[in-house]
Amino acid sequence: MLLFVFASDEGIDKDICAKVKASGKPVVLAYNKIDKIRADEGENKLVKLLKLLPPDTSVVRMSAKDNFGIDDLIAALVRLLPEGDRLFPTDIVSDRPKEFVYSEFIREKCMRLLHAEVPHSIFVEIKSVDDQPEGLFITANIIVERESEKAIVIGHQGQMIAKISKYSEQALAGFVGKPVGVKLLVKVIPDWRNDVRFLQSHGLSGKDD
Repeated sequence: MLLFVFASDEGIDKDICAKVKASGKPVVLAYNKIDKIRADEGENKLVKLLKLLPPDTSVVRMSAKDNFGIDDLIAALVRLLPEGDRLFPTDIVSDRPKEFVYSEFIREKCMRLLHAEVPHSIFVEIKSVDDQPEGLFITANIIVERESEKAIVIGHQGQMIAKISKYSEQALAGFVGKPVGVKLLVKVIPDWRNDVRFLQSHGLSGKDD
């Protein structure tokens, strides 16, 4: 499988298209930045682009910046993945603890929504998980290293933290198959990435130096 990411506001490189077509692999075209170009202009360019690609190319119109089309892209890629032998029973979706999986869902939404503003100084600490038949309820801390980063994560009038919570709930609901509630708080732990005691207590580090 070959994922071809194309920015719709840029020109078509025929040499790259020829290499994609010659690969002989199933192609998924991520037609990105559709927010940067008029709809009619974008569709005309897409028609020209597809003439240079394999006829069975799958197309996903998207705007990564606005989180539009991401789920469609994942679905298109999954459809082309070959099936392999099962490594775990069907009711086990990961070999990691559930708390770790939940924290990664939330952290992924942080990274996607915050872009490069708060790079790798974010850690998500799951404080409680209440798994009920009617829904899953998670309380978590988003840990950063500086007060300035805390302000960015919270956002103006709490808009960013609310957005992170909302998108986390949606993603987790799709994962567990039932409604999910996520309550998030932001904590500042200066230089936590170099705090051996903190790292060890969260399973992120080995023995002391």
